[in-house]
Amino acid sequence: MATEGVLRLVLVGDVHGQWDSDDERAVEFLQPDATLFVGDIGEEAVPLVERIAAFAHRQPTRNVAVQLGNHDACEDLRVLD
Repeated sequence: MATEGVLRLVLVGDVHGQWDSDDERAVEFLQPDATLFVGDIGEEAVPLVERIAAFAHRQPTRNVAVQLGNHDACEDLRVLD
């Protein structure tokens, strides 16, 4: 949905396990060109990371990136592959 010279970017940070369908709807409502998750997603909560990965795959642009933070574990990394 970018207009010329404008990029609509949503930044999501320090979720710490607090991500649900309301958050997904909020991001979808904003219709970003890209979404960036900037770490501390799940306190090693693999199911939450799986949910965010599924959310990313459902986005029309598929321009979703995740930068894991210091509260994210090696288990989280395997889900994002």
